[in-house]
Amino acid sequence: MTQHGDDIYVGTIFTGMYKTSDQGGNWELTATPNYWLSLSTLATFGNTILAAGDGGILRSIDNGDTWTVCNQGLQSTGTLGFAQVGTDIFAASPMGVVISTDDGQTWSDSNNGIAEDYIIDILAIDNVLYAVSQTGIYTSVNFGNSWTNINNDLPADFPSINHIANIGDVLIVSGGISGTLYKSMNGGANWTSMNFDEYGWPSSFTVHDDMLFVGATGNITSPGVFMTNDLGETWTNVSDGLDNNMVWDIIVNNGWAYVCTKGSGVYKRPLTDFAAQNISEKISTGISIYPNPTSDNITINIPSKLIGSDAIITNELGQQVKRIGNVTSTNFQVDCSSLATGFYVVKIGEHKVKLVVQ
Repeated sequence: MTQHGDDIYVGTIFTGMYKTSDQGGNWELTATPNYWLSLSTLATFGNTILAAGDGGILRSIDNGDTWTVCNQGLQSTGTLGFAQVGTDIFAASPMGVVISTDDGQTWSDSNNGIAEDYIIDILAIDNVLYAVSQTGIYTSVNFGNSWTNINNDLPADFPSINHIANIGDVLIVSGGISGTLYKSMNGGANWTSMNFDEYGWPSSFTVHDDMLFVGATGNITSPGVFMTNDLGETWTNVSDGLDNNMVWDIIVNNGWAYVCTKGSGVYKRPLTDFAAQNISEKISTGISIYPNPTSDNITINIPSKLIGSDAIITNELGQQVKRIGNVTSTNFQVDCSSLATGFYVVKIGEHKVKLVVQ
């Protein structure tokens, strides 16, 4: 899926691309070539919409009303992702990274330093590019002229990488079938698990503000959509309303989250639903923190059943930054004035609550 203003575009496996201009109330088939039966990747750059499928790359500059085939310079028609730095557009393909300097009309190779040809996804954060293959993560700080491998800190048994995204400066990558999610707070130098293993294969994800939505498929009992707003310290299942939990893609547009499912079409939910659900999950732990955000002392209230539990505060990497100790009361104060501005997690026994220091 992709969006262009108020329009949403969905690629299908067998019947081409569809467009809605009224938040999914009505859909129309766009005029893609008849032989473009499978569309796997969609992206928008300014007034340009790019679509990739079994016939290569399509380009539209009139809101999807007409499409032009743009395969000049491509060694393979299988394109798996797009990103933009400045006015240059980059694409991930089975033959490596390709670049277009004319708004997606023609392409050329940009693979200097990439040992693995099969690039699965690509991302741009400001002027820095990141590309992932089945076995590596590469970065380029010079507009794709050269690439450097940055996945040395990932576990040796980490499955093949299939997607990359970011929340601010935090990089997030997903593994393949029966895979997981990892995050890096320092540009890929170090990676930490986001505790997603039990939910299955992360087939897609999207970011909105500090919320990460992940679609999960695979051999698990209850796939669907999961959300975190603390970089994976806690997760909430937000699949209510889905008749088919096999989710392939997710986007956010005009206050709604949209998901594409395997065989059951597109679903949507208002973003306000997720905020309420995440808050109620934390309230159910019985733990409250006030004030939150804070810049000084906080007061923590806990249920009596947690008396005797060990309590600590960790940073976004899961590293302990402050030890509270053994809890002896249902109401106690903690001095947070020494903590730097950022997101933290208060862990009391097995329970976790997000803390913001400002």
